[in-house]
Amino acid sequence: MNPGPIAVAVMICSLGATTVFLRLAIDHGSVDDARLLRSSFQTLAIVIGVLAVQGIGGFHVALRPGVAFAALNGALGGVAFILFSKGLESVDVSRAKPAMVVGMVVPVVLGVALLREPMTPRKAAGVVLAGVAVYLLSSDGR
Repeated sequence: MNPGPIAVAVMICSLGATTVFLRLAIDHGSVDDARLLRSSFQTLAIVIGVLAVQGIGGFHVALRPGVAFAALNGALGGVAFILFSKGLESVDVSRAKPAMVVGMVVPVVLGVALLREPMTPRKAAGVVLAGVAVYLLSSDGR
């Protein structure tokens, strides 16, 4: 059995649930406490997950360009989380999370521009549909 589709489904559900739980934490406590605890537990979960997948002796980090890109990925992810949690203080979850779909357009554009990936009709349709979805989900329904 291929665990890939199950892992993707769990990831999608987890990402959606995390936004709701973060908003609940912000609504029922200190925003700073919510950010600190969310970040701390996320870091702990990542470390435990990596240890489970790689094994304790499976780390061999050599300083290569890939390490710098991975570090940049983590740093930008941290900045994105801080800004997203700041936005959740005043924006409804039902508007904030769909807006993150626009963030999925950025890798497509960068992949085409920097990595020379082809812009297929399917990708172009996905970009357009993501924009339509964000508009529909974040509008007032008028």
